[in-house]
Amino acid sequence: SYRVVAVSAAWELEAVEAVSALRRAGLEPDPARRGPDDPLVVAGGALTLVNPRPLLAFADAVVIGEGLAAAGTLARGVLRGAGRRELLEELGGLPNVALAERPDEAALVEREAAAVGRYTAAPGPLASPVVTEASAFGESFLVEACRGCPRGCRFCVLRRDRCGPFAPFEAQEVSAAVPAGAPRAGLVGAGISDHPALEALLERLVERGIAVSTSSLRVASLTGRHLALLARGGARQLTVGVDGLSERLRESLGKPLPARRVVALAEAARAAGIDALKLYVMVGVPRETPEDAAEFVELARSAGRHVRLTVSATPLVPKPGTPLAGAPLAPAAVLRERLESLRRGLGPLARLDLGSPRTAAREHALAHAGLAEARRLTGVTR
Repeated sequence: SYRVVAVSAAWELEAVEAVSALRRAGLEPDPARRGPDDPLVVAGGALTLVNPRPLLAFADAVVIGEGLAAAGTLARGVLRGAGRRELLEELGGLPNVALAERPDEAALVEREAAAVGRYTAAPGPLASPVVTEASAFGESFLVEACRGCPRGCRFCVLRRDRCGPFAPFEAQEVSAAVPAGAPRAGLVGAGISDHPALEALLERLVERGIAVSTSSLRVASLTGRHLALLARGGARQLTVGVDGLSERLRESLGKPLPARRVVALAEAARAAGIDALKLYVMVGVPRETPEDAAEFVELARSAGRHVRLTVSATPLVPKPGTPLAGAPLAPAAVLRERLESLRRGLGPLARLDLGSPRTAAREHALAHAGLAEARRLTGVTR
C-alpha cells in the first residue's frame, strides 16, 4: 500500500542489511525486476560519500551527498499522486541522483565527484524528528552542529580537501533546532570539536535544561570549560578518537596526538565530573608493529587510572577518496594478533569492544566494489 521505500545507510554492510529487509518485506531486491506497481526504492546517506554502488545495487534511485532537494522533489511528487515512472524521471533530473536503470559508470563518477565536493554547502542545521533508543546517541533529538571537517586526516572521507570547506552552523541556529521539551540533544558533526562556537552552543542548551551528547571529540580541541559544560549537560562518558596505536602512527595518519594529552584529558574529565572515557583506535595501519600496540596499552592503562575506560578497536578499512585508498587491508592474521594483544594487555582494566577482521574484509570489498560486484556482495544476485 506504500509507494516509496527510503533507506539511509551510513556504512557498507547496511546495504546488505537493506537487501535482506526488502526480501523479508516481500519486495523484489533487484531494481531491474521490479514492476510498475512495486514501491519506488530510494537510498542515500553517508555511505554515498564513500561508494554509492552498494546502494545502487538494490535501489531504483540513489541520492549522493546532500538529500534535501531530492527529498523535496520526492515529497511533492507523492503528494500530488505522481506515479513511479514520473517520480523516477524527476529524481533522475537532479544532478546528484543516480538511477539504476541508467548504469553509466562515467556519468556516475561525474555525479559522485560533484556531489561530494558540494557536501558542506548546506543551508542550515538539519535535525531528525525521530527520537529512539536505537540511536548511537541513545534517546536524543539529533541535530547537525556542522558539516565537514577542517582537518586532513589521511583515513577520513570527510577531510577538508574533499567535501568542501568546513561549515559550522551558528550556535543560535543549532540551539533553536532543538525543540522545547526535548530530553536530550545529540550534536552531530565530524568536526564538532573545531566548532568555533562550541562553548556558546553547549551553554545555550544547558541553560535550557537540555542534556547534551556529542559525536566523537578531538582531544586537542577540548578545554576545561567544554568539559564542565558537558558534565552539566549530563555527560558521564567522553568519547574521543585516538585512531593510531602510537604517536608515530598518529603522525603518519595526519592526526598528531601525544599520549600525555590523552592522559591529561582523562584526568581533567574526572575533575569535571565525567567519570568514563571511551577511546576509538584503529589496528592494521600501514607500517604498524607489535611495539605500537604495546605503546597504546600503556596509554590506555595510564588513562584508566583516572576514569572508567572503554576501548573500541577496529581494523582500518582504507576508503576510496582518501590518501590511503590504495593501501591494502592488513592481513586477517595480523589484525587478529593486534586485537588479541590489546585484549591481553588491557584485560580487566578496560571494557573492550573489538572489531572483526572478517567484517572488515566485507566492508573493504563493498567500499571498493563496482556495480556488478556490489550486486553480488549485497546479495541482490547470487
